[in-house]
Amino acid sequence: MKQNKPHQKFTSMFPVPETDAEKKQAIIDKAKKLLTLNTKYTGAQLNFVKYQLLSISKIFWVLQFFCFVYLLLNSSSAKGMDDIQILFLTIVPIMTFYILPEMLKSRIYHTSETEAVCFYSPEKVIATKMVLISLSNISVISVASLICGFNLQFNIGELLCRGFIPFNISAALSMIVFNFFRIKSSYAMLSVSTVLTVALIQLRYTTILLTDAWFAVFIVSLLFVTLAVTITKTRFGRIREVYYEAEY
Repeated sequence: MKQNKPHQKFTSMFPVPETDAEKKQAIIDKAKKLLTLNTKYTGAQLNFVKYQLLSISKIFWVLQFFCFVYLLLNSSSAKGMDDIQILFLTIVPIMTFYILPEMLKSRIYHTSETEAVCFYSPEKVIATKMVLISLSNISVISVASLICGFNLQFNIGELLCRGFIPFNISAALSMIVFNFFRIKSSYAMLSVSTVLTVALIQLRYTTILLTDAWFAVFIVSLLFVTLAVTITKTRFGRIREVYYEAEY
């Protein structure tokens, strides 16, 4: 991911004296309070979602398209449900590659302090991006499962569950890394995301996913991603401390 040089050039024109995290947060809270008191306009939600959608990397959308096409082309030659499961375990981790980079974008590009004084907090920015990316991944998996199910006469419900297994695991691991690892450079961010993707692709060699235990694995993956979402939501209250590099 390229550096946000225009933003860095703009912010460098207005140097901010160093101070501790508590004073920074106090100033931000006062600014947000004054901003709320002096205007009745709190930002159009549709425009907010639109701009978050546009801010997601174009590479992500290209990956979604090619993964969708690859799923459709290769599913036609599948002879059984195991072949479809291997296909999902190969392609879905690639689709979810950009979950972690998008979550870390504000931290890497040092735009979180700017976002913190806006109507929509960094927590809402990250949550919105997570929802948009997840909806895109879920849509691709769902449409591919429906087409494959109708064409090959497979159980569509089972196809959906098998497709969501790698998605749930990938999303959960991305959120865990976001919450518990202090990644500060774009190179480290992409490296970690690549390692996660490659590791998840190796799940296609796990025999338990190719047996009748697939539903149990789906439930476990669902519980795993639910736990990760709960942890992320809980830690969102302290997200500014992470941005300001405060110890906690």
